[in-house]
Amino acid sequence: MTAATVWRIDVPMVVHGRPWTANDRVHWRTRALYTRTIRESVAWVAKSLHIGPQAHITVGLHYQPGDSRRRDAPNLTTSQKPSVDGLRDAGIVPDDTAEFVTELMPVIHPGKNRRALWLEIEATP
Repeated sequence: MTAATVWRIDVPMVVHGRPWTANDRVHWRTRALYTRTIRESVAWVAKSLHIGPQAHITVGLHYQPGDSRRRDAPNLTTSQKPSVDGLRDAGIVPDDTAEFVTELMPVIHPGKNRRALWLEIEATP
């Protein structure tokens, strides 16, 4: 049995150095800009990694906030959705439906000195 392949893609933090969350109330143009920025960035990085088409992937968004304040993981799905769309745009999967993509609940890691937001993409053979 072959082990799963896992890739990591950094996701841009588009709201003044932090991730876009469901709590952000922004104008529709700003929302469109955030969506496009995340989607295009993830697609470009995925293409540069030469991931190639996959039959099915499991995707999880991870956030390391840089401090120890409490946060609500489901709020990060606002950044996760355009990230998954970017993977579809890169041709990794033909569609972002459950047939091709399993999306995990976002994970918030304990605060460190450095902020980071990334996707982990797992493809099983």
